[in-house]
Amino acid sequence: MIARPLLALLLVSGLLLAGCKDDERTGADPGEASTSPTTEGTATGSPSTDGTAPQPADGPLIEDEVFSLHLPAEGDWELRRGGLSATAYDEDFDVFDLSTSTVPLQAGDTGEDIDFDFETSTGGDSFDQPLRRGKNRVLDGVEGWTAETVDDGQLVYAYGGMHARHAVKITFSFPKKDPRSRAWIEATLASLQWK
Repeated sequence: MIARPLLALLLVSGLLLAGCKDDERTGADPGEASTSPTTEGTATGSPSTDGTAPQPADGPLIEDEVFSLHLPAEGDWELRRGGLSATAYDEDFDVFDLSTSTVPLQAGDTGEDIDFDFETSTGGDSFDQPLRRGKNRVLDGVEGWTAETVDDGQLVYAYGGMHARHAVKITFSFPKKDPRSRAWIEATLASLQWK
């Protein structure tokens, strides 16, 4: 029971330290919050509590013509939708669900407007609590948006990026109460590679 509060404290401390580090580097006033659009930290843009990148997942492969990523090997994953989505259950039958979508950019879309991509990618989502926009982050060299919410006990985390004239959205719906959820999300995103 003590592990969850300790993990939360480490995550918050790491995020606060990363914010301080960013302000020092840019010469910003220490009393002002950083407004940098990218998440600082590791090569993948993943926030880390100890300054190191999470170990990339090395389980089942999710792949299409624009990207590939791996699921955590610890899960008993069932691939769906031609291998573009996956589901696993824990011992209490709580669901770990990952879904991906890849959509060609519309004519005239330069692929540079991350805010527009966020609005169009999440406009049809229906959660009890809407996705809250997070900081942009860089995964394998591509800057994208992040968002999250809690829906019916599930931590919903989404990343969206544009690459090779396509908009890609990766959505995780993992049990909020499970301490593996954040670690599995980060490990999966750390394994992402663009083609």
